[in-house]
Amino acid sequence: MSKILLLPLGTTGDLLPMIWIGRQMSARGHQVALLWLAPYRELVEQAGLEFVALDDEGREEPIRNSSYWRPHAALKMTYDYAGFWTIMSLNAVMKWVEVNGLPDLLMAPIMNFTAPILRAKLGVPLITTHMTTLQLMSAHEVPLGVPCARLLRILPLLLRRTILNLVAPYDHLAKPYLRKCCAEHGVRLPYWLREWFYSPDGS
Repeated sequence: MSKILLLPLGTTGDLLPMIWIGRQMSARGHQVALLWLAPYRELVEQAGLEFVALDDEGREEPIRNSSYWRPHAALKMTYDYAGFWTIMSLNAVMKWVEVNGLPDLLMAPIMNFTAPILRAKLGVPLITTHMTTLQLMSAHEVPLGVPCARLLRILPLLLRRTILNLVAPYDHLAKPYLRKCCAEHGVRLPYWLREWFYSPDGS
């Protein structure tokens, strides 16, 4: 039996696939715990999974904020909140580890920056997940949720690739939180956050 820690990030639509995955793992005899905001406890426990609660501190705001459903504003908020939640998530995971020992596997969406820090600090394998097609960045067909996507689509492919490889307009929103986390836990923060999007252990 393996101990598996699921680290979702986002709304119910992001959480439900993680719960389904957790149920399949649990049915195969693994010990599965899911860490997320306290209001989702009942949903997770009804699925038969262990729930590890974060204090939401009112940070469900993006779910209730109508601008969350506009692509540019949503990306700005997502990076900011992903950075903020990293500190809280790391503390909660380390408390869980004190009681349960190291997990055998971590699973998290690519925007959960807690996961790569834990992978580096604890040496635990990480599987990254995709929950939305917007995360599949392609120079061949730039996702329309990206700012200036329509303009990018009409540029030559080589120029599109160059721009997408060089520009990371939202990193600065998450990095202040991540610098603090990485300094405290002795982990190197990559220059581009997208270096952490795909775990070398699997996606």
